[in-house]
Amino acid sequence: MVDGVEEVRKKTREILRAGADWIKLATSGGVLSAADAPTSSQLTIEEIAAAVYEAAAQEKRCMAHAQGTMGIQNALVAGVASIEHGVYLTGELIELMIERNVYLVPTLVAPRAVIQFSQEHPELLPPAMAAKAHGVVEAHTQSFRRAVKAGVKVAMGTDAGVGRHGDNGQELVLMVENGMTPVQAIVASTSHAAQLLHLDQNLGTLEEGKLADVIIVDGDVLGNISRIADPTNVKLVLKGGQAAKNMLDVTVPMMAGLM
Repeated sequence: MVDGVEEVRKKTREILRAGADWIKLATSGGVLSAADAPTSSQLTIEEIAAAVYEAAAQEKRCMAHAQGTMGIQNALVAGVASIEHGVYLTGELIELMIERNVYLVPTLVAPRAVIQFSQEHPELLPPAMAAKAHGVVEAHTQSFRRAVKAGVKVAMGTDAGVGRHGDNGQELVLMVENGMTPVQAIVASTSHAAQLLHLDQNLGTLEEGKLADVIIVDGDVLGNISRIADPTNVKLVLKGGQAAKNMLDVTVPMMAGLM
């Protein structure tokens, strides 16, 4: 919680000194916020730019939780690397994202996960938050469709912690249902995500010398992307060359990189 350019600068430096790789800025309100709306704007262009400058000085970058139009616009003008959520995009903002090579991390699954949780545990989630989740779904979906059609770079994310761990494959299903091809959804979840995070020298594609982070899925995911969303269809998980899950009944040799 900061107010003013100098508070932003001080807090950003403090977080970077603690070892952060990214600075995440809330430039708009949100579904799970207690006292604001997703359309509310938070942080001025000058405040955001201060964080962007301090991060860049240490070769780091900023991402923006940005749902409302003004919050997205302020973040783009100030120089963030990615927009998380992007619920209320406009044509002008989409053009600006393309011009500035800014990624969209749509998290289509996030408001749906909030709605599901509110139905399962109405005693835990305030009704106002559930109502906000219901209220953003259609605009969120349409913004994503327009961004994909226009050619905005998309990296898959799930707003980890909002939905259940292990359900992240559902994000690919929603991406395909709303304008992407299965290949595009897979690329968004692998190479594009690695490029955004500046980890593409080691991750994101199947190449010799890169970390062997690989999954093998039962069935044709290009014909039915939902197969990747069901953990029971994931038969092999390699993490850094070591089998974290192996349902293939075969011995997997340890690999530091792809062979």
